[in-house]
Amino acid sequence: MHKEAQVTSNLEKPVSSPDEEDMPAGWGNITVKEILDPINGVLISGVPETVLTGISTDSRTIGKGDLFWALNGDTYDGHDFVQKALEKGARGVVVAGRWVESEFPGKDSGANRSAFPDRAIISVEDTLKALGDLAAWWCRGHRVKVVGITGSSGKTTTKEMTAGILELGQRTLKNRGNFNNLIGLPLTLLQLDRAHEFAVLEMGMNHPGEIARLTDIADPDVGVILNVGMAHLEGVSDLDGVARAKTEMMERMSSEGLMILNGDDAPLMRRAALFSTPRLTFGLGEGNDVRATSIENEGPEGTRFSLEYCGAAWPVRI
Repeated sequence: MHKEAQVTSNLEKPVSSPDEEDMPAGWGNITVKEILDPINGVLISGVPETVLTGISTDSRTIGKGDLFWALNGDTYDGHDFVQKALEKGARGVVVAGRWVESEFPGKDSGANRSAFPDRAIISVEDTLKALGDLAAWWCRGHRVKVVGITGSSGKTTTKEMTAGILELGQRTLKNRGNFNNLIGLPLTLLQLDRAHEFAVLEMGMNHPGEIARLTDIADPDVGVILNVGMAHLEGVSDLDGVARAKTEMMERMSSEGLMILNGDDAPLMRRAALFSTPRLTFGLGEGNDVRATSIENEGPEGTRFSLEYCGAAWPVRI
């Protein structure tokens, strides 16, 4: 397939889109019963038909009817706020099995011991993993094309520009602020509704394995690796280590996906050579598929250049 056609194809609606009746019901209609299988959850207390109006990991902003998701952090344990979330009107909570065992010891169900017997208490092995599993299920149940963007720098700018272009014609979801990690990205995907056509997702990392998990959750149709730099060296030691971590996206992406890579980034391209994922390169070098040439810095007025692709050129000013 010609590269120009491949880019277009990867951003078109998939032929095998889920039927509307097979899509998640959406917040305000979805029930506890529907989310149990995707997260491998066990209903300890409450009614399976309980309708959930939204999801939150923050008891301070929980809405009446929402599902509270208890997560652990470096300096907090969300399980400490389960009671507060229920008091504020949460219709259900997702908690770790260890918490259930401490709160409801023995074989009795939590329904007889909970101060809120009508609220759903869902037990999972790992609440962070379960959040990602729910988001993956939710995303695959929507007719949406996903663009995943990572790199040591430039992620937010690229995300904003990409989303800005796509949303000129179709409704596009993007992650906000620092919602680019194993908590924020799933919460972003869980905002998808039936009107969305695209999702543009920034993917950050603090340690090896994080990009792999984010890729598993989002399953991008188009993946972008902007560069490999001296940021995010925790646990990776050097630039080649950063390249290994960033190219986890290539390792986990579908064989039908398309990678867009900075062809001028030597450590990135050395690592990328190990994968057979279809790709498109960009940069200043002559070997790139997409090139910027005749670059002129106009100071406060911006930058002017010629964008070359597939034998054609367009004047660009940003």
